[in-house]
Amino acid sequence: AGRAEPRLDCIPWLALPLAARAFNLPLHGSRRSGGAARAAPPFWRHSMEDSLPSGTESRRVVMAAIKHESHTFNRFPTTLELFRRQGYHRDAAVVRAFRGTGLEMAGFIAAAERFGWQVSTPISAYAPSGGRVSAEAMADFLAVLGDGLRRALPLDGVLLALHGAMAAEGDDDADGTILAMVRGIVGPDVPVAVTFDLHANVTDRTAALADIIVSYRT
Repeated sequence: AGRAEPRLDCIPWLALPLAARAFNLPLHGSRRSGGAARAAPPFWRHSMEDSLPSGTESRRVVMAAIKHESHTFNRFPTTLELFRRQGYHRDAAVVRAFRGTGLEMAGFIAAAERFGWQVSTPISAYAPSGGRVSAEAMADFLAVLGDGLRRALPLDGVLLALHGAMAAEGDDDADGTILAMVRGIVGPDVPVAVTFDLHANVTDRTAALADIIVSYRT
């Protein structure tokens, strides 16, 4: 038999057990019940409450993606403008851009719709492999994601699609910096789940900050 071609369409499947494990939800059978559903504040862009059975409590989840494979020997930084040209989305535009695609965010969206979560998607940012992410771009990502997290509190969980090999100007562990900010905002008890590329450089800090780390399966 010949070598099988990689299947990108299995990535959304991967996110379903990832999300279920992160938030202690079943993949099959009834949803967790008990107590009235909490009303979604105005800034929740994509409320799934209408699809929930009566009396079901909806989880509140922030989902975001910030991905870059950085090459520290490349002296040309990857700028915010490059991210904006290649793949930069905010709020409701994130769901419109990724629903039904073969990417991690599509799996997050599928899980949210399946389990009836109230979700907020403050940012998705991507640029092709290149030099370190510029300080301006890194500051933008942290500010947008941080603001989205603070507005969404209290939360039941966070899903992050990262690369794992992102370096910024003055920061060799940019993914760890993102996780440190997230953990500082949501606190020690909120589950934080992360997807990483197979080329990820998983630091001790990252391992300590994330509850679940799953590599891409292609």
